[in-house]
Amino acid sequence: MAISPGTIETPGAAEQFAVPEVREALFGGDLIPRPGQPVKVVDLAVLLASDEASFITGANFVVDGGMSVI
Repeated sequence: MAISPGTIETPGAAEQFAVPEVREALFGGDLIPRPGQPVKVVDLAVLLASDEASFITGANFVVDGGMSVI
């Protein structure tokens, strides 16, 4: 299994995301027009490591707020 995170708001990127022009350029056309939070990637990792995901194999989970669908 794999987790493919999209644009996630980390401490290193937060300053760039605060610039309105950068934010619009990155997220203006997305289904969810904002960066993802690290906890959302962690939530998925915890689920995939649990018994609840014991029948999931060979999958790639994209966590990008819909960016890859556009």
